[in-house]
Amino acid sequence: MLKQLPPLKQENQNQFLVLGVQMALAHIFKHGARQSMLDKVPLVVGALQNAQDRPVLQRLYACKLSQRLGSHLSFPLELTLLQHEVSAS
Repeated sequence: MLKQLPPLKQENQNQFLVLGVQMALAHIFKHGARQSMLDKVPLVVGALQNAQDRPVLQRLYACKLSQRLGSHLSFPLELTLLQHEVSAS
């Protein structure tokens, strides 16, 4: 009754592999510690280039990952608030 699905082409398999890696990196950068991730940022940024030529889901996760990278590169909120309080007084 159940038909066997035809095997995926190599290009489709690669698309799922890239999407899976992007999803994993986005989760790691969401929940990972900021200090331990800062030295990994240049590697991930290099992998995000040429995202406009990729399928929609890969572009979506490339955008999400770039936003998470930006939040890791920005100053922590506590330091920013503390500097603001010091300069105001």
